[in-house]
Amino acid sequence: MLTAFLPPMKQPITEEVTRFETEPGFQMQVDFTIIRLGHNRLLAFVATLGWSRETFVKFYSNQDSSAWCDGIESALKFFGGTPHQLLFDNAKTIIIERDVYGPGKHRWTPQLMHLAEKYAFIPK
Repeated sequence: MLTAFLPPMKQPITEEVTRFETEPGFQMQVDFTIIRLGHNRLLAFVATLGWSRETFVKFYSNQDSSAWCDGIESALKFFGGTPHQLLFDNAKTIIIERDVYGPGKHRWTPQLMHLAEKYAFIPK
């Protein structure tokens, strides 16, 4: 009789999470996230170093190109250096056209390309 009740209580099997690893100084992952406080929302720029997982967060009222660039520059100053690559997660505000030069080779906004040249990083 007990076995009739056991299957619904059985815990679902979850997939193992594989951590995405990079070498020290190679990559910083950047994105905006929305934090909701009741009916209000905050936009948070988040930059995370790929190796150490050290994180920088700065809040904005919008996520336009200037907010992206300010967030990136603030994060680089906070971390005290520039990684080889900045990884963006489908950032429509700063990607003009995806895969225009081939798979993974996007056309970026002039503001981002100016920042990439100034700080010598490759946007991905």
